[in-house]
Amino acid sequence: MIIWGLPVMVDMAAFFFALLNCWLITRLLSDRSPRYMVVALTLPLAILTKPNLTSLLLFFMLYAIFQRRHSRILPVVFITFILVGVVYLGLGLGVEDFVTYGYLRHQGFFYVVNALLFCFHWGFPLAVWGYFSEKSQRDFYLTYLISTFGGYLLFVHNPRLLFIIYPAVLPLVVRGMEACAHRIAERWQQKPERTVTALVFGYMLTSNVLTLLYLLITRTFQYRSVESLTRNLQ
Repeated sequence: MIIWGLPVMVDMAAFFFALLNCWLITRLLSDRSPRYMVVALTLPLAILTKPNLTSLLLFFMLYAIFQRRHSRILPVVFITFILVGVVYLGLGLGVEDFVTYGYLRHQGFFYVVNALLFCFHWGFPLAVWGYFSEKSQRDFYLTYLISTFGGYLLFVHNPRLLFIIYPAVLPLVVRGMEACAHRIAERWQQKPERTVTALVFGYMLTSNVLTLLYLLITRTFQYRSVESLTRNLQ
């Protein structure tokens, strides 16, 4: 967020729509009134903002299945496809324009690990710990991670696109910090608040250091991929 929040980029809108749709889907899906149809308007806006946000539509479908709200899937999916299709056709765009966004460049296992490192670094193991400590929202975390991370694998494997999974990962990082702090407090007879403060400070410090490193590599040295680095070394 430190890096991608500085310039005016469509990613900021993508992160906003990811959080908005998470909130609307989890709040309105169980509502007996037809208010859940609001999602049929926000999902198309998200997809039109950035094509990889089709993962939010998959998240809606998976979450509805987990919540046993199967009858709500068809109308939302139908309206979403219609609205997105009308806009694409109105602008003279087609499927190829959507697909080219994720054409095979900078993809591979190394890039996925690199993206995880720069986005969440040592907070990711804490997120795993937080998931097993969390009891009430597991359906949300599981379905959101499956849909967004699975969708990410179809596109370019860079940190900017991976960060879309943050609505599930960052809360779990916090939950993991709390679990870790209480474990340390029980073992070493310390106050958990101090450990939480130390973990948060360490997480912030690591994020800022990696931000400087990322900017140094990509902006100063102009190394955007392993291929470009290899060419320069040759």
